[in-house]
Amino acid sequence: MRTFKLILLGLVTFAITALWLTPAAFVAPYIERAAPNVKITNASGTIWNGEATSVQANNFDLGAVDWKLRPLKSLLSLSLVTDLTVEGNELNASGNVAYGLDQSIKLNTVKFDADAGMIKRFQPQVGLTGTFEGLIDNAEIQKGGFPVVNGVINLVQGGVIFPRVEPGNYRADVKSEDNALVAEISSVDSPLSLEGKASINNAWQYQSDIIAKASPGLNPMIMNLLRPVAGNNPGPDGSLRINRKGQIAPLQLY
Repeated sequence: MRTFKLILLGLVTFAITALWLTPAAFVAPYIERAAPNVKITNASGTIWNGEATSVQANNFDLGAVDWKLRPLKSLLSLSLVTDLTVEGNELNASGNVAYGLDQSIKLNTVKFDADAGMIKRFQPQVGLTGTFEGLIDNAEIQKGGFPVVNGVINLVQGGVIFPRVEPGNYRADVKSEDNALVAEISSVDSPLSLEGKASINNAWQYQSDIIAKASPGLNPMIMNLLRPVAGNNPGPDGSLRINRKGQIAPLQLY
């Protein structure tokens, strides 16, 4: 019996060690097969602690990615928990990411910065300058579901290419409440002052109540373009109240 236990212990130890030291390059093709929209280049290290010189998702090059799996946290949460770092030309991010048995993705304390120009990938008619900087305190995305996000996003020295809006600083404090994402909008040292609230719920119905006010030197075309959206009813100081409701087509985030 003692010999059997020693053999069993040896086999378990061997299996754990083999799994722990499994090369990331060996696993990468299986990930690509399971997720055809993902492409991994030059994976090295192990599946527990490794890196890849390039990871593409939906033809967007995230850049270099490295990861370190957290075994105890993974075991306790019944999910794959890893510390992830992304370093790319347009996006940098670092934080804790978990992939659950229910196929949910959870983010915790994720810091990021991104070139604002990348918004053109999603809205080709919008050209922005500046940098997005932010912190996601926590977020959860269920497959085919509506996201939960709590955090803050700053647009630092952000401007519009056309019609021209000079750089300014804008902030959105985002929180999830009552099956909706709610953003408190504010601005500092900006040619176009924006203050108010915008939200979108899990039925993809949006609502905004934002005061827009021009600073001296703002391109007059901007306020003229905003007038119809604000009901052609400027305030005594020339500010416009953008109070809108509507619905957009559901976005398949995951």
